[in-house]
Amino acid sequence: MASDAEAPLAPLSEQHRIVSAIESYFTRLDDAVADAGAGAAQPEAVGPRCLKAAVEGRLVPTEAELARAEGRSYEPGLGVLTRIPRRTPPPLGGRGASEDDGQGPGAHG
Repeated sequence: MASDAEAPLAPLSEQHRIVSAIESYFTRLDDAVADAGAGAAQPEAVGPRCLKAAVEGRLVPTEAELARAEGRSYEPGLGVLTRIPRRTPPPLGGRGASEDDGQGPGAHG
């Protein structure tokens, strides 16, 4: 019987975190609906406002916000990019990098 089945529950602190996240999403949704309502009178302004909100990180939680909420570290993309070694890809045509004179594909006559 289904009533005899047991379902595991997350710890109370995790339940509170989930409820808080859901409430945050509802707040964002309410804000978006209000913005959409304001934009109905000025439809040409909806696109730019939506783009601005996206660029400002107001549509979804940022990775930094998620990391803070989850208690984990976060490294911005620029930090990751500085650690990636820069490599020049081999030129088209399958030649090795040592044969590249820097003039680009087709420059070898």
